Amino acid sequence: MCNDGIYRNAGGDAASYFTNGELPYNEYMHNYAYNANITKPQAGGQGGTFYDSTDSYVIGFFPSGSGGKAGNGGNVVVSKDSKVYAYNGDRITNGDYSSPIYDYDKNGNRLSSTCYVLKKHGTNEQTSPLKIFAQAGILRKVYYMNLSWGVKETSGWNYFYNIFGDQIEQSVKNITEATNYATVANCLIRDEKNVGTTGYTNPETKDCYGIGSGAGYMEVSNGTYKIDKNLN
Repeated sequence: MCNDGIYRNAGGDAASYFTNGELPYNEYMHNYAYNANITKPQAGGQGGTFYDSTDSYVIGFFPSGSGGKAGNGGNVVVSKDSKVYAYNGDRITNGDYSSPIYDYDKNGNRLSSTCYVLKKHGTNEQTSPLKIFAQAGILRKVYYMNLSWGVKETSGWNYFYNIFGDQIEQSVKNITEATNYATVANCLIRDEKNVGTTGYTNPETKDCYGIGSGAGYMEVSNGTYKIDKNLN
């Protein structure tokens, strides 16, 4: 698989929290494009490419960092009269709040709708809070390449079972390490599932985002948000 070669920035070949990646393709690598076991890198960040020593064509794939497990939501208790203004992290990292910031669906497709930009309650700080899928009740599919399966610390049945518990696909028990190109595959670790939401509503945005799971490749739980009428 690895031969003498060089790693190259995966660029558009990898994936992000919102978008799927693209499989590289050129005249030197028809087999790579038609290997049915290798799907597009899935939303969340997965997979890269390994180029020959002249940086001219792809000779293999390597597993990237998975994007990691998101933090679970905690157990939040507030009084019945509380107004809680909670915000997820800012989608904008370059300070440009004037250009359109498009929404994406759970499958990595860009939508026509755009995200809101607001000032955090009580401040002049602009932000476009992240819309975390788990907070809206969606646990997306999680895939992982079988390169270095069971060898790399962040792979194997035990690693993923410790994260997902009963959410894990039983077929993960049967995944084996790829030994050549023909056995490289993207493997389904957890299928899409629904997850309980907290019931939180931001008084400013009027939506559910702000309390619950963190953003990550592997989102698992939103925790809880409770209103206690006995609290003052």
